[in-house]
Amino acid sequence: MSTELSELIQKRISTRGFLDQPVGAAELRRIVELSSRAPSWKNAQSYKIIFISGQPRISLLAELQAALQAGRPVRPTYAYESGHPSLIKKRMFQLGMDLYGHLGIDRKDKAARDAHFWRNYEAFGAPVIAFFYIPAGLAEWSLIDLGILMGQMSLVIESMGMASCFQASLSVFPDIVDRYTQMGPDWKMIVGMALGYSDPEDPGNAFQSSRAPLEEVMQIID
Repeated sequence: MSTELSELIQKRISTRGFLDQPVGAAELRRIVELSSRAPSWKNAQSYKIIFISGQPRISLLAELQAALQAGRPVRPTYAYESGHPSLIKKRMFQLGMDLYGHLGIDRKDKAARDAHFWRNYEAFGAPVIAFFYIPAGLAEWSLIDLGILMGQMSLVIESMGMASCFQASLSVFPDIVDRYTQMGPDWKMIVGMALGYSDPEDPGNAFQSSRAPLEEVMQIID
């Protein structure tokens, strides 16, 4: 592996604070052009990415926030999984503990926790939001293709001096998002992503989540 690629992988984080600096259409096209070289089953490339910025982005985020504040039940295309094995639950819990600890948020400080929660629905200030779709009649294999694309895209974005954060929180009301993307019933929205230039002054951007020991995630049989 080249040193450059290794460094990109090592420094990539879920960025939680962005500068108010626009990302142009040419840059977005280059991101997708490079990311689309990701492996895809039978070269199906069964996905589509919609980028939203400017006033549509502001209006969309306002609608998502209003729906949550009104107590509307969330209905993502794929419900959040539950019933995780204890080992995986431990990792998820530890992430929350580590992040709140880094930000100096006490678990009992509801106001601070709520403030952090709502930043999700501001896309952390990112000037661009991407929404990822797959065809409505497809599922597992297209989701695998999409996941590979997303991983590659995060590194492409990093290599271009930008930053990203994939956000399940932006997927909780697909019908609202669909009105802006105008994708229609033949496509289903899977997840969102905040995209832009990292704010070096945001304390959240000094946080990097841990990874499980190799012994927990791999095995060699020979």
